[in-house]
Amino acid sequence: PFLTDPDTPAMQTLVRTYNEYTGRDAKGFCIGGGTYARNFSRACAFGPNDPEAKLPAWVGPEHGPDEGIAEETLRRALKIYIVSIARLMRLEL
Repeated sequence: PFLTDPDTPAMQTLVRTYNEYTGRDAKGFCIGGGTYARNFSRACAFGPNDPEAKLPAWVGPEHGPDEGIAEETLRRALKIYIVSIARLMRLEL
C-alpha cells in the first residue's frame, strides 16, 4: 500500500489552496486502491472533481463513460494547480 500523510506541509499546502479557491473546508483523506503513485517517494491525487457542479444529463461520472467536467470547474482547477505548484516550490521538503 501507498500512503502520504495528510498532515505533511505539502499536503496541507494543497488542501489550503483548494479551500481558498473553492470556498470549502475540505480535508485531506486517503482511499484504497493501487496506483503508480507507489513508485514515487511522495505523491497524492489532486484533481478537479466538484460534486456540486451542474452538468448536463449526458455527462458521465468521473472515470466512467462520457466523463465530463464543467468548463468553469476546469478553469478553477487550472488556477488551483498553478498556485499550488508555486507554493509547493517554496517549501523545504
